[in-house]
Amino acid sequence: MTNDEREIRRKLRVLQRAVELGCVTKSYRYFGIPKSTYCRWREVYLKHGE
Repeated sequence: MTNDEREIRRKLRVLQRAVELGCVTKSYRYFGIPKSTYCRWREVYLKHGE
């Protein structure tokens, strides 16, 4: 698995956790990332998918 694939999986875990919890705030806090980073990842995911 390449580094790019690992990074994609990490980002997907954060996004999926938000759906599971039903709370975006808990997700990005759980993974220790800033809200702005979460929002950027989500925006890219919605536009381009995995």
